Amino acid sequence: MIGRLLGGTSLAAILAFATALVAETAQPPKPAGQPPAFRTGVEVVSLTVTVTDPKTGVYLTDLDEPDFEVFEDGVKQNV
Repeated sequence: MIGRLLGGTSLAAILAFATALVAETAQPPKPAGQPPAFRTGVEVVSLTVTVTDPKTGVYLTDLDEPDFEVFEDGVKQNV
């Protein structure tokens, strides 16, 4: 009975050690002294607009791309 108990305890200790070893080696090493890098960019921005005639309030539905100008930080952007 004691042999089985010690065998089960040894097996549990080996499994715990193996699990900790796998978890430790699964994470990539972190470079010392370097903050994490973050980069982002946007290639496409969708804009939904509603245009109405200022005098009548009627929706204008026959507008095309040349009828619009888009500015970002005061700089005209290509549509």
